[in-house]
Amino acid sequence: MARSLLTTALLVAGLASPAAAAPLPDLVLEALQVDAACRIVLRIKNAGGPIDAESYAAAQLAVDAGLSLSQISLRDIDPGASLRVPGRTLRHVLKSALPSAGSVRVTLDDNHVVHERSEANNTRKVAVPARCWELTRNKKASLTPMFKPVFQLKPATVTVQQADRRFDVSLATSVEPDARWYWTATLRNTGNVALPSGAVLLEGSQRSPYKTSPASGGFTPWSLAPGQARTVKLSFSPCAYAYQLTLAAKDAQTSATLQSASVALPSVRGSDFDVHIAFDQPTKQRRISVVNRAAVPVRITTQCVFRDATSVYQGNWTEKACGGLEMVLRPHQGQAFAGPVPEWKPGMRGVIFAMIYRKQDASICAGKAMERLAVESLILPIIGWQPDA
Repeated sequence: MARSLLTTALLVAGLASPAAAAPLPDLVLEALQVDAACRIVLRIKNAGGPIDAESYAAAQLAVDAGLSLSQISLRDIDPGASLRVPGRTLRHVLKSALPSAGSVRVTLDDNHVVHERSEANNTRKVAVPARCWELTRNKKASLTPMFKPVFQLKPATVTVQQADRRFDVSLATSVEPDARWYWTATLRNTGNVALPSGAVLLEGSQRSPYKTSPASGGFTPWSLAPGQARTVKLSFSPCAYAYQLTLAAKDAQTSATLQSASVALPSVRGSDFDVHIAFDQPTKQRRISVVNRAAVPVRITTQCVFRDATSVYQGNWTEKACGGLEMVLRPHQGQAFAGPVPEWKPGMRGVIFAMIYRKQDASICAGKAMERLAVESLILPIIGWQPDA
């Protein structure tokens, strides 16, 4: 107690100092390079003190790749938050920001939300080989032909015992190369007596994020002798790429459900599409390429929209369509289309958007005829931009 009183007295008199405050964090962009695959590679280190969670969650890095300017959340490239810890280092390959000019420039904490010991070590600029620049400005979608006629999903099988009748119902789903979806029901008589024609009613239903709606179904128009099997294949229109399909076997006289089986279908998200936009100043030509990285074929519509963002900070801009294309893409298949952006003029700070939609049946999809899956953008350069020498 006496020592505590003495310390307090010294502090009041200014003869002693409280414990030193924690050091400020210091994000350092230690290395920046473009690798052999023309990807931007970063090495970042926290050479200072800890970073608080709120600042870390808000921090962004800017990637200026010539024809594109990207803002990327620090948390997206470091989801484990390793850089919050003093002394930690992170190596990351940017897959969404390809170099498109003679140099690429990266700035950490570009929005200045992390109070750092030094801001002078946040930026680096590196030369980009000409082969990478030409690759991006004239990018071709990677086309990988798929020779499988159908993508088959895991089936589900149930066994129904009704009085002296016994049969198996197998439900399978498939996606054709043209992205049409089918469900296939196979009815097999595994009992000792015949199944009369029309004795079993098969009904399918799909469960989507919007609602549960019927798929095709109906009476079995054939009789089945013991050991005999028949198959019915019918198409259905999904509301989204993530949902479930259920097949119910019912008694044809009472419509009572005898047994049902469900299969979950794979999801397709915006992150399953690689979308790239390139723009050529002299000709005012844009090129949009889309690659399907999902496990199933997809039918999508890609729309190009140009926004005059010269006065974007004042909230004053105009938008005009600049083309579009409907695509059917098998897994790992890509397609590109080019066209003019006549509204762009030298001196404009414009933005080209590539919007990926999926058409669907509005009558069973909550009135939505189009579901937007992904958006990519490209900020066009201002007048006088030239690749670095």
